[in-house]
Amino acid sequence: ESRGMQFELYKVDHNFNTATNQYEDMTSVLAKSAGADRIGESNFFNVSLPTTNNNWTIGVAYDDGVEAPWFQWALALSIVLSVALSSLLLVILIEKQQRRELLR
Repeated sequence: ESRGMQFELYKVDHNFNTATNQYEDMTSVLAKSAGADRIGESNFFNVSLPTTNNNWTIGVAYDDGVEAPWFQWALALSIVLSVALSSLLLVILIEKQQRRELLR
């Protein structure tokens, strides 16, 4: 927790319910850090740890998530540059075609 990371150690039991004749998943949490509930489930890196009675899973995540803080700006810049370069290529191809038609 002191390094800006959170963790959660849990297992999922598949129990058979005789009343409904279906399996039900029950999650048992062995340990977790204080801020683990604040982080979205998709931001955890999960690793399965096989033990004698079940598979335990440990999930570790950064407090800020896994996305870089400049990702949104880089995405917007790449879209703008793509549109600009595509437009420039379109103008070059149109000019080239017009020049070809003019020389005929």
